Amino acid sequence: MNAENEIVKILTVGCCSNVCAEHRSHIVVSGSYGGRYNAFNAAKWSVRAVIMNDAGIGKDKAGIVGLDFLDQISLAAATADAWTCHIGDGDHMLAHGITSYVNRTAAALGCTPGQSVRNCAERMLTATVPTVVPPPITEAMREAR
Repeated sequence: MNAENEIVKILTVGCCSNVCAEHRSHIVVSGSYGGRYNAFNAAKWSVRAVIMNDAGIGKDKAGIVGLDFLDQISLAAATADAWTCHIGDGDHMLAHGITSYVNRTAAALGCTPGQSVRNCAERMLTATVPTVVPPPITEAMREAR
C-alpha cells in the first residue's frame, strides 16, 4: 500500500526521539516538550502533524518555540497544556489533554487553543505532509566545562 492510499492514524509516543519511519505520514502525539529539538525530531521523519506538551511554557517560551519552527515547513503542530495531562506520556495527552497553543498551519485546519488534544489531532488528519526538510538546529550540542 502506498502512502497516498494509507489510512492516516493518530499515534502516540513518550517523546519525539521515539518517532521513526513507522510514524511517517501519520499524526504524532508526543509527550515531549514543544521545543525546537523535539520539533526537529518529529519533522525529520515526515510526520503529517505533531502535538507536543507545552511543559508549562518556560523561560523564553521554550516549551512552545517548536511551533514556529514547524511553521517554516508548513507542518501542523500544537501543544497540550501541561496542567491538563502528563508530560512524557502521549497516551495520557491524547486522552486528557487540552491544547494550549497551535501554529498557523494547524490553525488553518481548524485547530484552536482550548480544544481537546484528540479533537485537534482529528482535525490534523487532513493536513498535507511537508515535502521539505526541516531547517538545521544547533542547540542540541553544546560543550560544558
